Amino acid sequence: MIEEDTRIKNPRNFKIVIDPYRMEKDDWGRELNYSEWVSKILRTLGHEMIHIKQYIMGELSFKRGALCWKSEKVGWMTEDGYYCSPHEVEAYGKEKWLQLGYTAIWNQIESGGMEMQ
Repeated sequence: MIEEDTRIKNPRNFKIVIDPYRMEKDDWGRELNYSEWVSKILRTLGHEMIHIKQYIMGELSFKRGALCWKSEKVGWMTEDGYYCSPHEVEAYGKEKWLQLGYTAIWNQIESGGMEMQ
């Protein structure tokens, strides 16, 4: 979300809030094991970070109360429309990539192959 006291036109302050307890189950209600749960949290974080990048780069914005992608109003009335909207296509497309990249770096740090700075 955009921080409360931030200008909505050109936001620069963001807050990602993830409720880990709402992520304990998958889409079918199956309880996730620990590694699946951590993976889901990291994917969600990556997804939301893509939206922050979109705001910072001016790709995603609010104009006159409407969500816009590259100055074009984004409107969706169906679930299909939501998942096909360009800002979500990018975020869903890159969330796994970011999660895998973070995990690879973390594994290098854990194995002693890379030092944290």
